[in-house]
Amino acid sequence: MSERTPLEIADSLEVEMLSLKNADDAAEMLRQQHAEIERLTALNSALTAERDIVIAVAAAERETCARICETSSSLEEAAHLIRARSAK
Repeated sequence: MSERTPLEIADSLEVEMLSLKNADDAAEMLRQQHAEIERLTALNSALTAERDIVIAVAAAERETCARICETSSSLEEAAHLIRARSAK
């Protein structure tokens, strides 16, 4: 077993401490990435819910327009009724 000088021991400890600092930095980066993933997941859920509402409203509008067209006596009357409904 060779004897190590205090300088060699200090150099060795410094390398180990740098590795620990890098590990701390890496852990912090992972925490930040996890937080960002959680934020984006929540945003995606909110946007998906909003999209679903918009799709439902559009479907209801299409159904209403279809009913107006079916019950109107002419295309002109249907167009007038749909425009009047949209203006509200």
